[in-house]
Amino acid sequence: MTSELRVKKQPVPATLFMTDGTTLSGTIFLSPVGPSQAGRETVQEMMEGSEQFIPFRSESERFLLLGKAGVVAIRMVTGEQKPELPGRVSAEVKLVGGLQFNGRMITDHDSDRLSDVLNHSDNWLRLETLNGIVWIRREAISIASQTVI
Repeated sequence: MTSELRVKKQPVPATLFMTDGTTLSGTIFLSPVGPSQAGRETVQEMMEGSEQFIPFRSESERFLLLGKAGVVAIRMVTGEQKPELPGRVSAEVKLVGGLQFNGRMITDHDSDRLSDVLNHSDNWLRLETLNGIVWIRREAISIASQTVI
C-alpha cells in the first residue's frame, strides 16, 4: 500500500562514516522540501528527524537501512549547496575512533571562536573541506583545534 501523501525523496551521493570505523559510499535520500525552510531537506534535518533509520543505497546497489546512532559524519559528494551563513572558523577536528577532518566550520554564530561554535551549536556541524561539505555529529568529536588560514 502506497500513501498518496508520500513525498518522493531525491537520491544524493554521499559517504557515511560509522562509529565502528566503517566507511560507506553510495546514496542517501533527501526530501525535496525541508521541514523548516524553503528548498531541499538538509542532512541535519534528516539526521535530527524522528525516524531512527535512514535509507542508503551502496555503490554496489545494495539497499540498507542504517541506524542514525551509528553515523558520526556524512560527506556530501555533490548536491549540498554551500550555505549563505556569516561565520566560518578554520578547524581541525578529530573524531572518536581517529577519523580526522580539516576545513572551515560553517556557523550561523557571529563568534569566530571555535569553542563558541562547538559549545553552542546544533547536534550536527558543517565543515567545508576541499572534498565537499562534511556534516559531523558534535558528540563524536574528541579533539578540535582552531587553525589559521
